[in-house]
Amino acid sequence: MPTADRWIPPGMHHVWSIEDAELFTLMVPGWVDDGTVPAAG
Repeated sequence: MPTADRWIPPGMHHVWSIEDAELFTLMVPGWVDDGTVPAAG
């Protein structure tokens, strides 16, 4: 997908949704609603 975007927090891996489920849960609405992501940490 040439126009796809991705975001992986620093220090996380491909399955970061399992590594930090809380951060992933916070990230989804921001990404979908306005393209922003929370700060990792």
